[in-house]
Amino acid sequence: MDFLFILRPNAPASLDQILIVEIKRGYMPDGKSRRVSADEVDKFHRYALSVRRSYATNSMPPSINGLMIANAYTEEADMVRKSLQSVSEVKLEFQTWETVIENTKRLHTGWLEVTRRSVHIGQTY
Repeated sequence: MDFLFILRPNAPASLDQILIVEIKRGYMPDGKSRRVSADEVDKFHRYALSVRRSYATNSMPPSINGLMIANAYTEEADMVRKSLQSVSEVKLEFQTWETVIENTKRLHTGWLEVTRRSVHIGQTY
């Protein structure tokens, strides 16, 4: 099962950005790694464009950012996703689970380091 989320601010916050996240399952039922196809990458791009189109009439249209997370991509999907990541109309990112986990660890480690530096002799700055 795959998951698709659309995140946007609620009023009274201004609608300045919409985030579309698609999470692809990592493994097939038989335990083999699932690879996202070029068709799936293209479908995600079309979905992001349709969200952009639906907000295009706003006086200040929000920026649209998309993130697809998958275990792996086929060779053709890899070429398509690299091309789509350079498109400026809709900012898209395609990452592997491995990259997401690495970035999460790096963020958490950095946060811990900053937190530890902000506490000095029992006082918080």
